Parts: sequence; structure tokens; C-alpha cells
Amino acid sequence: MGAKYVIAQGMPPTGCLAFSMETYNITDRDEIGCVGSVNDLSNIHNKILQQNLRGLREQFPGAVIAYADYNNAYRYVMKNGGDYGITQLYKACCGAGPGEYNFNILAPCGSSVSTSCTDPSQYINWDGFHLTEAMYKAISEEFFTKTAIYPSFRHLLEHKMQSMTPNSIVKRKIKYCFHKTQL
Repeated sequence: MGAKYVIAQGMPPTGCLAFSMETYNITDRDEIGCVGSVNDLSNIHNKILQQNLRGLREQFPGAVIAYADYNNAYRYVMKNGGDYGITQLYKACCGAGPGEYNFNILAPCGSSVSTSCTDPSQYINWDGFHLTEAMYKAISEEFFTKTAIYPSFRHLLEHKMQSMTPNSIVKRKIKYCFHKTQL
């Protein structure tokens, strides 16, 4: 039988991570202030992934194959950070850098010279490579309640519910989630 419900997640704009911001030339910036050449690679990857997903949808019409647009969800949160309580778009919360990004590859988060911010919920970036819980929460909101998944997460669940018996416990739980979250 195989998988019938798949969500493939694209890459985020990795040029926005403190690692990239600290290690690439300051002149290599894009429209959102991140490392343009690195984000170009993420964009190329995402375009190829979406092309391949279209092919899989044609090959397996009975499956629901969704694309989670991590790149645009991330960019949306960057542009609207205040809506999520995020004020630090580029700086790592935990690190030991002399520069504006609080990142040093030789003194990573957890090293004896690193420090952590007092409020990680204001940061996108945890340690130069990983995101904070606040950023993951913001991105998941974009995935589950907005338009960052194509077709939508709601479509995926509705399709799944159509294939279930009327009183199945999973179907009841999905309906409950719809009601609670307004998906």
C-alpha cells in the first residue's frame, strides 16, 4: 500500500542563520538582510523539490503529497516578528561571538565562554545553527493555520477523514482538533 499522506518540508532560508551571517561577506546580502548566495541555494533546492513532488502527485494520484513551504513561512515570521514577540532576527541567543550575531564557530553554545540570552522567545536563532522554540512555534502556526502548506493541512486531514469509518476514534480526534484549532 505505501504512504498515502505525505508532507515534504522545504529548506528554510539558511542564509539567515547566525552561522551564515557571521561567516559570509557583508556585501552578500539579499532583500531581507540575509546571505543572498546561501539563500539562493535553498531556493534552488526548494524549486527542485517542488518539481519532484508534482511528478510524484501525478505518479500516485491516490496519495496526498503536500509541500511545507518552510522558506516562505520563515520569511513571513521575519517580516512580522513583532506579531510573535520576536525582536532578534539574526543574533543567536546562545553563543560567544564578538560580532553582532553572537556567533563564533570556535566557541559554540555550551562552551565555557558562551552565554545565553535571558529571553529566548524574542529570538529566531538559538545557537547559530538551530532555531528557538519560539521560531518553531511561529513556523508551525504558519504551517497548520495559514497557507504555508500546499495543499493545505486542512485538505490533508479532510482527505484522510473521507477514507475513515464514520465512528472511528481517529476521525473523532481529527474533528476535535478542527474544532479546537479552527484549521
